[in-house]
Amino acid sequence: MLDLLNNPILIAGLIGWAIAQVVKVPLESRKTHRWNWALLLAPGGMPSSHTALVVGITHAAGLF
Repeated sequence: MLDLLNNPILIAGLIGWAIAQVVKVPLESRKTHRWNWALLLAPGGMPSSHTALVVGITHAAGLF
């Protein structure tokens, strides 16, 4: 398990996913003027957390 957490490629993908999920909340709040914290765990929407995960992993794999 510790080897998995020391994998820089996985960490890059997870950071990209987390940033995309967190950014959804203020972007939606700007449109609706309400904070919808459920978006932190909601799939879909923009920015796409799936795409951020894949791009982060692909980019890190290219670098390492």
